[in-house]
Amino acid sequence: MELPSKESLAVEFKSDRQRIDDDAILDAVVAMANTDGGSLYVGVEDDGRATGVHKSHRDTTRLAAFIANKTVPPVSVRVESALMPVSDSSVMVIRVEVPKSPVIVSTAAGKMLKRRLKVDGTPESAPMYPFEIVSRLSRLRSYDYSAIPAPDASMQDIDEQAVLRLQDQIRGNKRADKTLIGLSNEELLGVLGMTTLHEGKMSPTITGILLAGKKSSI
Repeated sequence: MELPSKESLAVEFKSDRQRIDDDAILDAVVAMANTDGGSLYVGVEDDGRATGVHKSHRDTTRLAAFIANKTVPPVSVRVESALMPVSDSSVMVIRVEVPKSPVIVSTAAGKMLKRRLKVDGTPESAPMYPFEIVSRLSRLRSYDYSAIPAPDASMQDIDEQAVLRLQDQIRGNKRADKTLIGLSNEELLGVLGMTTLHEGKMSPTITGILLAGKKSSI
């Protein structure tokens, strides 16, 4: 194992001389998983000096299991230890390799965090706010903005003539799914993702408004 020279968005050092709080380890893992992944080094000072991991964190298998059990969904990390030379002796350092998560993860306590750079260029773990969650899911291609209900829209905003033209196009397309032919307007809109159930009633989605919305609604 070779220690990086300094911290970055993908590198975090945690001193463990006074036994770091387990929550601090979880926070760092979640923040990295919600950004681009990285490596957490336990037993290393902020300036990069190896000072050793506390005995309670030396069991790599146990530490990996702890992280998986205390993150939602479970983050599968790779944990390894190594002896680092210090003066005339050596100290043990733990490296926790955190993968980039394809979904947003949190601690079991519900904390959602991300990695970011402070004004002075040093990295930190910071809260992930609601508007950032949507942006993150969009970048991960796990969030389909077009499928959400159109704000302040109702079924009255759907142009019936546009739906009829859509049905005509389906009938005239030899490659179209034949199961779509014969569906009622309501059924067709639902199957195509143009409407969705929202607060107990059917509402047009962003897709529905764009494809079959009245001009005044668009």
